[in-house]
Amino acid sequence: MEITKDTKLTDILNEYPWLEKELVDKFPAFRALLNPIGRRFVRNATLEELAAKAGKTPDHLIMRLEEVIAEHEAGAEHGSGSQEE
Repeated sequence: MEITKDTKLTDILNEYPWLEKELVDKFPAFRALLNPIGRRFVRNATLEELAAKAGKTPDHLIMRLEEVIAEHEAGAEHGSGSQEE
């Protein structure tokens, strides 16, 4: 999946359902996923909107998301569910 600043978080989570827990654990800006009102906003927001809310650039957020996805996929290839940082 190509991830751009215009990609909605809901599309990413549809592709990578396991990612929601990782986002909440690793990125304070995604803790809004833990409550129903915040969840509605965050899931429907673009990465550009989420980056602005977090005080980051869209490119920084995209880079970090791609790192988390790559780490997870590398761990899955080696038989473990996730890797520790």
